[in-house]
This record gives sequence, C-alpha cells and structure tokens, in this order.
Amino acid sequence: MPYEGFNKLLGHEHEEDFCKRLFQGLDISKSGSISFVEFLKGLSLMDKEAPEDERFQFLERWFNLDEAIVEKEMFADMLETTAKENRMKVESSSLSEFVDDLYEHRESLDIREIIRESDVPMRSISFTLLGDKSRTKSKRQLHPINKAIQDITKDMESDSEEKEEAKRNFLVRWIHRHFQHEMGFTIAVLYWVINIALFSVIFCLRRFTPHFKVWGYAFTVANSSAMVLRFNCALIILLVSKHLITGLRKMLFLNRFLPLDSNIEGHKHIAGVILVFSMLHAGAHYYDYWNIVEHLSVDSLNTVLYTKVTTMPSYWEFLFTTWSGITGHVMLVIFLLGYVTALFRRQSFRLFWIFHLLFIVFYIPLCFHGVGKMFDLPTTHYWVGVPFLILVVSWLISKFSRKYSPKVVEAQLLPSNVLCLKMLRPTGLRFRAGQFLYIRCPEVSVFEWHPFSITSAPNSEFLTFHIRIVGPWTRKLSMEFINSCSIPLQVEGPYGTPSEQYRDYKVLMLVGAGIGVTPFTSILQALKSKTSNKVKKVYFYWISRDYSSFEWFAQLLEEISADPRFLIQHYYTGGNTKSDVRSLLLQVAVNYSEKMNRKYFVTGTGTKLNFGRPNFDEICKEIQENHPDENIGVFACGPSAATEAVKIASTKFPKFAFHREIF
Repeated sequence: MPYEGFNKLLGHEHEEDFCKRLFQGLDISKSGSISFVEFLKGLSLMDKEAPEDERFQFLERWFNLDEAIVEKEMFADMLETTAKENRMKVESSSLSEFVDDLYEHRESLDIREIIRESDVPMRSISFTLLGDKSRTKSKRQLHPINKAIQDITKDMESDSEEKEEAKRNFLVRWIHRHFQHEMGFTIAVLYWVINIALFSVIFCLRRFTPHFKVWGYAFTVANSSAMVLRFNCALIILLVSKHLITGLRKMLFLNRFLPLDSNIEGHKHIAGVILVFSMLHAGAHYYDYWNIVEHLSVDSLNTVLYTKVTTMPSYWEFLFTTWSGITGHVMLVIFLLGYVTALFRRQSFRLFWIFHLLFIVFYIPLCFHGVGKMFDLPTTHYWVGVPFLILVVSWLISKFSRKYSPKVVEAQLLPSNVLCLKMLRPTGLRFRAGQFLYIRCPEVSVFEWHPFSITSAPNSEFLTFHIRIVGPWTRKLSMEFINSCSIPLQVEGPYGTPSEQYRDYKVLMLVGAGIGVTPFTSILQALKSKTSNKVKKVYFYWISRDYSSFEWFAQLLEEISADPRFLIQHYYTGGNTKSDVRSLLLQVAVNYSEKMNRKYFVTGTGTKLNFGRPNFDEICKEIQENHPDENIGVFACGPSAATEAVKIASTKFPKFAFHREIF
C-alpha cells in the first residue's frame, strides 16, 4: 500500500507529519509502500513486551534516520518538530542553549544512548496508530478496517492503571466523589437518617389516627413530605450564608467536624431533595383534592378541617383559591425557575442570579403556607424562621458593608483567555492568603457580583486577580479593561475558602487544575516572604491542558523554585502522554535537564514539566515516605473531575487531610 492509500485508510489527512512518520516506521523495507506483513509487524510493536531492539529500529525509521547517530542540527530540528506536535511553543534561545549543552563535548549522539541515559524505558513507550484523537475522524466516518485498528490499538495501549480504575467498585467511586471530608460520610448518613425519621414519624402519626379513613394515603404522604421539606428548606439556606460559613471556618473545632469545604455541593444535593419531595407533596395533594371532591361529603370533610365549610369546594377552588393552594403554586414556580436556571449557570449567570434572588421571596409564602388552617395548624415558620433571619442578616451585611473602589493600574490579556487585573490595594482592606473577593463592574452590570480568588500576597501593596474569560460578564469585563483601565470597579469581602487552612500544616500538597491554581499563588507568595512560619515543605502541582497557561505565574514560580522548601512541577495534559512516541524526545530532554541540574528548555525555568496526567497514588506515597511523622494538608482546586483523582489517592493515607475547592 502506498502512502496516499495508507493516509486515507487511517483517516489522518489533517495530520500529515504524523502520518508520514508512522508510514516511515512501518516501511521496514524502505520501498515506499507497506506490505501486509510489514503492517502486522508494526501492530506487534505496539505490544510493550516486543523486543527492545525492534522497537529501537522502529524509532530510527520514525525519525527518518539512516542509522542511530544524530547530528546536532538534526536533533534540534527533531525537538522543535516534537514540540509542535504536542502543541507547545518553545523559545528558540532555550532550545539552542539546551542542545549546545548536550553536545558540548561531542559531535554526534546515538539515539539509543540518549534514550537509555535519560532513564526513559523503551517498554514504557507507546507506538500509536491513532494520531491526535481530537482531530481524527469519528468512527462513523472511518473505513471498517480503520475501526478495527482503533479498537485493537486502544486495547493494546491502555494503561494498567486505567484498567484498574475501570474495575473500581461503583459504590466506592460514588462515596469518594460525594464525601470529601473525613466526617462527610457520617454527616450524610445523619442527614438521611433525619429525613427518613421525619417522614416516617409523621406518616405513622397520620396513618394511625381515626381521621385516616377520611384523608387516606395521599394526604398522609403529602403531610410527611411537608415535614421533610421544612427541614431541608431550613438547612439549604444555612449552607450558602457566606458570612456564617466564613465565621465557622475560623472555629477550628467545628471546622474539623463539619464538611464546610462541601457547602456548595451540599446545597446542590439538598436542592435535589427539595425538588423530589416538592413534586411528591404537590402530586399527593393534586390527587387528594380530587379524591375529596369525588368521594367525600361536606360532613365527612368537616371532620378533618380546621376551618369548616358549608358547601363542597370544586377541585379548582381547592387548588387556586385557598391560601395553601396559592402559596404552594407560587413557591413551586419560584423553585423550579431557580433550579432549572442553576443547571445553566455557566451559560447565563444573570438568569441564575436573578432567580436565586427570588428565593428571598420564596420563604415568605413558605412561612405563611399553612395560615389558612385548612387541615392543620401552621408550623413552618418555626423551622425556617431562624435560618431565614440568618440569610437576611447575611444579605444586609453584604448590602451595607464597606465596599472598596480600588484603582486599576494595569489590565493584561494573558494566554489561554485570562484577564489579569492589577490594582492598588485599598486602605483598610485586609485578607488572608487563599481568600476571595466579590467584584462588581457597573459598566458591565449594575447588579452582578462575581467571586474571584486573590492572586497577590497579603502583604503586597497591590491587589491582583486572574479572571478566566468564559461567559458574557467576563467577556464584557475584558473588553472594557483592555480598552481602558479607568473603568470604575468595586470589591467586597474578603471571604474564606478551604485553602485558608494551609497554616495548620507543616507539609502541604497543593494541586491546581487550570485556573484553579489562583488560590495557591497567594499562598505561595505568602510563604515565600515568611521563612519563620509553620510550613516547612510545599509540594505544588499545576495541571493544565493548555501549555501557554504556564506563563501566567512563570516569574513567581521561577523565584520560589530555588527555595528548597518548595517542590514545583507542571503537568501538561494537552499534548501526548510521556509514554507516547510523539513526546519521547521531550521527555528525554526533561530528564537530561534534571540530570544536568539546569533550567528545563521546555519551560525556560527551573520548574519541571511532565507530560500527561499525574499519578497521585505514587505522588502521595512518596510524600508520605518523605514525611512519615507529619500530618499533610492536601488542597486541590479546579473542576470536580480534576480534583477527584487527588481525593481518591490522598484518602488512602491516614495522615493526609484533603480539602477541595471547586470552580
């Protein structure tokens, strides 16, 4: 098969360089075409148990080498091409400096010698036929032979770790995902015990009374659901009272026993419970009212009513003219609007914010839902009165607390679509490393306040924020400040986060995914400026799929990388994994830089760059071995999926205390 047919068969028309290299590697005879025998031989090389010598020969053909010897200029070109294939931009000066150091005492290198000396085992290298998965055609567009090749290749390339993860018990994964705090599972069990107990007690009280023959199971279920709703409507507002949560974080005793890091997750979970029991409560009443109208007499109805009637109300009168019916439907509409818009929060934050503000209105009809005294005396206000008061007080504090109007001195659009705002720190504004402030820009929206982590040190004269541009508000904000720094801005806070607790540990493991790195930059700067604090060792890992994002804090990380208290590593997940043949030379270069004790040419700093996702099991094990007698604070920030691996790995070690902040 000639090259043109091979390229079309594999579906890599948009990856000319990759397909040519793969064709070269499979063309053992160098005849310009691949026989079926050569193709099968290439497939066998994907098995990591294939002979090492044959794998080296494949590499020589892959890089189009007549022999294993590589000249200096050729090696530089190979490195530059490999970087491009991994979507990386490497400075020419850094590349030239690295190659000069490597060839300092020799004119040429043996490719096999380079790989062996860099401690990259050949058995770990994966030879792939898949190319860039993000650009390869979908299976429906591929030739049937190519579909089979993809299935075979994926099976042969799959990591043993991934296979083990796939076998992980579903229940165990679910528990890890939902209960990140050491007391999280206990609190969750207690929460459900209370819900079940409330429902069961009311159900039994209603079921075993003389009036049960009149109101039946529907009313009993509605009444039992109402009790569960009272409890959850009281609890849900406590979890989003930012002043209450910030105050509780300062109480070390409570902080240890309450999963405050999961307040937003708990808020979402309880909202789902309220939705289910609201539907159950409303549905039971819809049936109950129909049953009353169709099957009961006025005299039978009056035996269970607090407010007696002379004529039987119609079904629609029960639903839309009684106080319970009117307030019930108002609450149901408000709740459904708030719940649905929350699902699309990232797409339309403004709608989400408006309908969530309506929940202040929601609690008014809730408190007065039973004042009509149709079937029972009102008790809801006893449940939600104090929590609602706390919510109102928290809102009033935010409304009338001091707002700062800092002067923005610099606005810069950074790689990966991030806006950096640098402003003079207002007099009187004090904050701790890891905290966040709410920002409002009247030019963009008069009502919207958005939370952003502070990325400057607590002792800095400046206040900085790194804002990822992902929605309408942030897009408008970036456009305003790129055009002019004189746009008025207000900040309010600060407020606490899980990251604040870093001061409680001597050893820290900080993991930032993407923009989730922002809370830790303030912590790193605070630790850098204080040598006498409690923290003695910091392990910092930054994971990003966009290579250019590592430029955001390059200067800061370069400064602290020389401090032995800090170990800093980047993990680049947007390219190929470290075991992929397409990133082989980059991994070789990284390992050589480490051996030569010099800056890594791929980053231009002393910060090590790794390819692919980090193995947190191995990382946690190594940290535990380095500090066997210390409690280790683990702080992860970023998308839920990114922090989940940290959670699962760290909880395997008893001395690791996990804290998570989800963006």
